[in-house]
Order: sequence, then C-alpha cells, then structure tokens
Amino acid sequence: MKKILFLIVCSIMIMIMGSCRENQTTGGSSDVDSLMTDSLSVGDVSVANSVKHTVEYIAQRIDSIYEYKEDNDFCSANYLELDEVASIYSRDLGYVYLDCDHWITGNDIDEQWSYTVKEIKIISDTKAIADILIHNFKDQQVILDLVFERDDWYVNDFYTFYTDNKGTYKLSEKKKIGDFIAQCAQIVIADKYDKVFSINKYIKRMNEQSWDKISLKEYALMDIDHDGKPEVCARNMEDGYVAVFSIAEDTPTLMIDSRGVEDLQFYNHCISSVGSCGPECTRYSYCPVKDSKAVYKYSCWEIYENETLKEGSYKLDDKEITKEEADKLCSSWHFGEPIEIELKWKPIQ
Repeated sequence: MKKILFLIVCSIMIMIMGSCRENQTTGGSSDVDSLMTDSLSVGDVSVANSVKHTVEYIAQRIDSIYEYKEDNDFCSANYLELDEVASIYSRDLGYVYLDCDHWITGNDIDEQWSYTVKEIKIISDTKAIADILIHNFKDQQVILDLVFERDDWYVNDFYTFYTDNKGTYKLSEKKKIGDFIAQCAQIVIADKYDKVFSINKYIKRMNEQSWDKISLKEYALMDIDHDGKPEVCARNMEDGYVAVFSIAEDTPTLMIDSRGVEDLQFYNHCISSVGSCGPECTRYSYCPVKDSKAVYKYSCWEIYENETLKEGSYKLDDKEITKEEADKLCSSWHFGEPIEIELKWKPIQ
C-alpha cells in the first residue's frame, strides 16, 4: 500500500485542464515516424492551424489513429495520465479496470475488422467529435471525443453504446476509468487514515465555515486528486447541506458546498455543485483540486428565458469576470463524466 502512495505522490499529477467522410481500412504499420504526415507540411503556422481545424484534416488524422491504434501516440494527455493512475492501482491491488481493447472494440480481432468514419463535427477550436462504425464480428458505434492539444487532435474519450430491454445507453470509457480510480483511492485512504483520523481536530473550524454556520453531523474521507492525502466531505442531512473541505497543512478550508437545492458531483481532480437558484435560473460551482487544495473556485448563475440567456453572473475566486472569460475557462476543462464515489459516512460526536 505504501508503494501505491509513493508512486501516486511522486509520479502521478493529473492535468486538470484540460460533413461526412467514409473510409475503411484493415491494414496496419509499425512505422510511427510516418505520423508526421498529419502535419500536412504547411510552412505557415497560422495556415497549418487553419488546415488542421477542417473536417478533411481530422478525417486524415483518424485514418492514422486507426492505422496504428497506439494510446501513447493518439490519446490526450489527460486520458493517458488517468490511465497511468489506473494501471498502477490495477497492478498493485490486483483489479482489472478495462476488459477490452477500445481501438478494436473487443478482445479478439475479426479478420474482416474495419472502421468507417460516419460523421465529424467540429465543436470549437479545441473540441471535436467523430462518429465511427467499427466492424469486429459485428457492427458497433463508437464516438471519439477529440481535443486539440500539442498541435494536433487526440482522443480524449471513447463512447460506446449498450442496449437492453429498457433502452440504449451511452458509456464513457473515461468515466469507467475514473470510477475505478475513485474506488481504489477510497480503499487506500481507508487503509491509511480510517483508524488514525480524528474529525474533532477540525470540526470547530469546519462548522464556522459552513453555510449559515450549520452544525455538521457526519463526515467521510475522500481523495479526489489521488495524491494519497484525504479531503473531508461533511454533511447535515436534516438541513440538506453537504460541504467538502481541504485539510492540507492541517488546516480545514471550505472548497465547495451544496445547500439542498444543488447536487454535489465528483470528477477526477474536480468537485462541482449544480442546482437551481430560482425559476429558470441555474447555479454552477466548480473547484479543481491539486495537492489536496483548491486550485481555484469558479461559480456562476444564469437566467434563461425561452432557452435564451437573459442574465448571468460569473466569478473566479469571488472576483467578477466576464462571460467571455468564463467561457474561455470552461472550454479548457476536460474533466469528463462525473465519477461514482462510495463514501463511508461516520458520525461526528
């Protein structure tokens, strides 16, 4: 267990931030140097970037992606770092977190394996999605979530689809990895801290910082940024209040809370609170976490009328920012899907 914590603390720092063409292939190559052809040999940087933000270029990039099928060459930095954390937990705890190859959508490959690019949509300068049809013994739909970083497009998530008698479900691979990491992190934290942690050391300061000085009744330890050190989630169910505190440097500091009308959600390296603030009004709060401390706190509320934004307020660390600044900040996030964390609640005496 110490080995796990050492590896995580020393080696794993996950980065917070972060029209149709059909083509089929069954071939492959080991000459990864030829990947440089994706740059299209355009001398002017601005022209090159313009070319790279076209459906034609992204389609070419996907050809390379499926020719080589290499995570290290074609997955986003955020995906690779999550995968590295999961691999360490998998190796040292003996758990399996992925049960098939996301490139071929299976464990075995059909001799007639092929892919077809059905549609590419460019969402922004940094985001795009590609709808892919994979044939591997049967046809399967895969959505590639693409991000533009390191001067090219990389796969940030793989979405597959599952159908039962109740309907069809879209499944995120990053969410699956994130859920696995969260569960393993809880095991490690419980093993290290459950018997030695004393909430009484912090509860007075925590109550003072809680909204309306609500008295917190229960707590649970968590490790949202996987650094081997706990954050404290505390609640008072009678008032519907939940708060998450950093206890870095042995001092409790409120990072984010939910006051009954919001839902607290957890991501790898981030906590959010989303809920209503009145008729057609929505409130959002996001708090990325690194080294068991808040990187910053972003909050906003927006009022819509007939699905059109009528009014809004945006703050970063309690300072007003413009909507344009808020949009730029939000577009840099690659938190993925919310993760499931099974918190072990204990009474505060």
